[in-house]
Amino acid sequence: MDGTGVGVAVEEIVRLSKPPRSTCALRTVMITGGGQSSGTSVPRRELLTRLAVEWEQKRIKVSPGLLNWTSLRNELVALDGDGHKQKGRDDLALGLALAVWGFKGTGPPAGERGAPRLF
Repeated sequence: MDGTGVGVAVEEIVRLSKPPRSTCALRTVMITGGGQSSGTSVPRRELLTRLAVEWEQKRIKVSPGLLNWTSLRNELVALDGDGHKQKGRDDLALGLALAVWGFKGTGPPAGERGAPRLF
C-alpha cells in the first residue's frame, strides 16, 4: 500500500476496518521519484518496470468480470515508457504495481502501524 501523502490516511482507514483476526498482512511503502529501493521505499519507475515485465511475460492474469477493469486498463495504457502518466489518474495502476512488487518478495515485511517505520 502507498504510504506517502494521502496514502497515509487511506492506510489508517484500511487498518481500522481490518477484521481483528484477519491474517491478511498490510504493507506500506513510500513511492519515490528515484534512487534505490529499500525495505520501506521504492522508485516509481522500478514499480512500473516490474509490472510491465510481469505483464509482458503473461504472469498477470485478469479475471473475467474484474470490477474496474476498464479503468485499470485505461490507466495502464496512459503510462509512458518512463512510468509517467500521460493523462488522468494512475491509482489503480500503482496499486497493481505495488501488489506485484510485494508478491515478488521485494516489498517490505508486513507490520502494523505501531511498528518502526523509516519514512
